[in-house]
Parts: sequence; C-alpha cells; structure tokens
Amino acid sequence: TFAFICSAQAGYMSGQSIQLDGGSYEGVF
Repeated sequence: TFAFICSAQAGYMSGQSIQLDGGSYEGVF
C-alpha cells in the first residue's frame, strides 16, 4: 500500500501530504 502511494501519489504531491496526514490514506485505500 505504501509503495503504491509513493509511486502514484508522490507524482503530484511530492509525498508532502503523506507525511502530514500520516494514516489518513490508510482509510482512503
């Protein structure tokens, strides 16, 4: 899941939102 987020999401958010939200994407995916 984390690898998917890094490859897919980091493309346009540079992973900044992942660091800020933390486990928020866990609920989304």
